[in-house]
Amino acid sequence: MSRDTLRRLARTPRIRNAVLAAVAGVIILLLAQSRWLDDTSTGHIDNALQRALVAFAVARAMNGVVSVAQGTEFALEPAGIGVNFAPGQVLDPINDMVERFAWVMLAASSSLGVQKALLGMSAWWLTNALLAIAIAVSVIGFLRGWWQHARFRLWASRALMVVLVLRFAVPLTVLLGELTYQQFLEPQYTTAQQELEDTRDRIGAITDAVQGDAGEGGVLSTLTNAARSLGNWQESVAAYEQAASDAAESSLQLIVVFLLQSVVLPLLFLWALTGFCRALLRS
Repeated sequence: MSRDTLRRLARTPRIRNAVLAAVAGVIILLLAQSRWLDDTSTGHIDNALQRALVAFAVARAMNGVVSVAQGTEFALEPAGIGVNFAPGQVLDPINDMVERFAWVMLAASSSLGVQKALLGMSAWWLTNALLAIAIAVSVIGFLRGWWQHARFRLWASRALMVVLVLRFAVPLTVLLGELTYQQFLEPQYTTAQQELEDTRDRIGAITDAVQGDAGEGGVLSTLTNAARSLGNWQESVAAYEQAASDAAESSLQLIVVFLLQSVVLPLLFLWALTGFCRALLRS
């Protein structure tokens, strides 16, 4: 076949479209077989899981510290009259919130685990085989002129779009979620996580101080010592209230971060992707 004949064939719409479809198909298949997209997405999921598990561990540790603080009593004996105070009881609301925060972290970890399982399914050999078949049928359709028939064009485009979504929707969703996290959520996560850990340590230190004063309850029998002890108790209550406020704020920030990354953003990206695919099919 002469070069002039090849040039004429290349200029025909059927051959040109077939060549373009074949080139695009080869690129897609190489991307699907290389597993770069899958390995990168899996790494991002593992990092997000690690962050969620660390936050869950901090929440459980916070719950334990708060429980100890709530059980600490402050004993006063002015004029021989015994009075007991429990300054840690002001932490009761934050104790409930921390427990719910721990459940949110567990739910976020479960959602990320589901996404990791779906990543493995999308990289299954059968999915890649179906993708190769759909691309081959499309290229042959261009060569034979089948795409001019409405019925073939409808079913071939739908089949190709479905297989593409099955193969690439989850990895792309994970990559977009990680990109959004790095651009917008990472500073909030880092700050809130550190503040929650600092608040946990601060509550533990306040509890140790309260227990130290409580151990002197039998000695603090005079009015002077009782007044000093009462002042210490009031300071402990104020410190607990501030710690509770800080813990609530940090917990809410972490809840927002993990709900966005593990639930809201994946659903939003999947909805946008499926809407885009439907728009392409209607065009």
